[in-house]
Amino acid sequence: MTRAARPPVQDIVTKVISRGDLNDLHANERIIYYLRICRTLGLNAETLPFSFYEKEGRLHLYATKRCTQQLAKKYSVSIHKLEWQIDDCILTFTAYARLPNGREDVDCGSVDIAGLKGLELSNARMTAATKAKRRVVLSLCGLGMLDELEVGTIPNVRVYTVDPDDISRVQATGMAMAMGGADGPMSRHQLQDLTRALGLIGFERKEDTRKFMEWLVGRSLEVQRMLSSREAAQVLLRLGHYDAQGVFYPDEHRIRDIYEAFVERLRSQNLN
Repeated sequence: MTRAARPPVQDIVTKVISRGDLNDLHANERIIYYLRICRTLGLNAETLPFSFYEKEGRLHLYATKRCTQQLAKKYSVSIHKLEWQIDDCILTFTAYARLPNGREDVDCGSVDIAGLKGLELSNARMTAATKAKRRVVLSLCGLGMLDELEVGTIPNVRVYTVDPDDISRVQATGMAMAMGGADGPMSRHQLQDLTRALGLIGFERKEDTRKFMEWLVGRSLEVQRMLSSREAAQVLLRLGHYDAQGVFYPDEHRIRDIYEAFVERLRSQNLN
């Protein structure tokens, strides 16, 4: 089987950076770009951490609340102080955050509270505080993009949610290309992709790797190469994603979650 050529992912990224407009990308390219950003940040693409918004004919990516939640957990962002002030009926919260390495950042979120009272005022306060927290998380993690609360305040803006079916379609297309339509033994390239994905766990013994693989495929394996091409593709799809050209990208966050479930299963079996 001939390995599919690496897609022009860098060309897609360069196009976005140089023009600052996702409208220049085709539908598949937007999903590939979306998956690339998720992979780079270690985010679970299937939870839809990003969406698109269009303003004055230009299409941009923005962060949803799931983005900031995952970023805060993954990078252990600690918001250690919140301050607030009111200036001319504008309530502003300032959030101070830091990373475990000591790096700190600060950002703010504001809302107009003129004429508000009771529940409306309480909701406005929570919105301002949430804006500040999300903005400082995005800033500390190096993302210079808007949050969904900010996008919601922009007049004449159109929002486009990423369709999970589009993600599945791009990944399925890539998986089919990676398999080459064959269901023979696992290919050399699949073995390389699988080895790279499992390397993120760092198994110390081959026996542990074999047990993990047996748990993933649901059957006994004497050696790793006994996987069929189809089985390998299905396992790889659990451990990462394929792009439309059949190139595999491991998802460290997803791999860690699956490994933790595997370890918990072993503990339960040992206790019984």
